[in-house]
Amino acid sequence: MTRPEQQAVLLLAVVLLGVYLYLSYGKTPESASPTKSFFTRGLKYVQVMGKVRSPGLYTFYLQPSVKEVIERAGGLKQNPLPSPDLLSQKVPTATKLMVTPKTDGTNEVKIVPMTNPERLLLGIPMPLNTATEQNLELISGIGPSLALRIVSFREKNGPFKAVSELEDVEGIGEKKLKEIAPYVTVKN
Repeated sequence: MTRPEQQAVLLLAVVLLGVYLYLSYGKTPESASPTKSFFTRGLKYVQVMGKVRSPGLYTFYLQPSVKEVIERAGGLKQNPLPSPDLLSQKVPTATKLMVTPKTDGTNEVKIVPMTNPERLLLGIPMPLNTATEQNLELISGIGPSLALRIVSFREKNGPFKAVSELEDVEGIGEKKLKEIAPYVTVKN
């Protein structure tokens, strides 16, 4: 399979996953929660990009090291990593590991957080304190005006310390909080 064909298959898989998650969790009963589903329970998600043999989204049961992530992605295409210490560094869930060549002939590894929409697509709660209005609108039950009130409340009062503080936002009561709480977190 050629590189463009592999990318097309990966894109199709991500779209199908998104449709599946939307249909499965978009209108679930109140007792259901994507964070408690078989799909996300305990799994660690890392998207690998750049100069590896098989870039893509990988899941792990335990928090992996940089070395484990690169090995799961088929290894490096070329050039070594700049530091052996980097290989033992732990990679948090909901992150992207990007491998790029440097001018000195080694590879650089950057670990950055996934975007909030990517997290939501995977059933990983999005960080409430970094979510934009547009991010919040992706959550079922939050429209443009409520998203604006949440962001305005956060800007006026500082970061949320607990998801339950959302009840202090006008328009969010116990029922609404129960509906949206599985999709947000105060942790990064």
